[in-house]
Amino acid sequence: MINILIVDSHPIVRTGLELFLNSKPDLKVVGKLSSGIEIFEFVRRHKVDVIVSEVDIPELNGINALRSIKIEYNRKKNG
Repeated sequence: MINILIVDSHPIVRTGLELFLNSKPDLKVVGKLSSGIEIFEFVRRHKVDVIVSEVDIPELNGINALRSIKIEYNRKKNG
């Protein structure tokens, strides 16, 4: 099972992606967020394998958020 986090500022996009992804037997949406700042706390508390994120999300650019999470994850994994 692949655990997916959806991050998008548009509720209809989040819901549509959730419905589509959850229809696949090996995929499970474990969370839906509307801003980049929320990502950090969520991934600390939940097992997430994949993050699907809008690039231009409120409070923090999606690319910068994902880069920071990758750096933090690699530190925990290697250290």
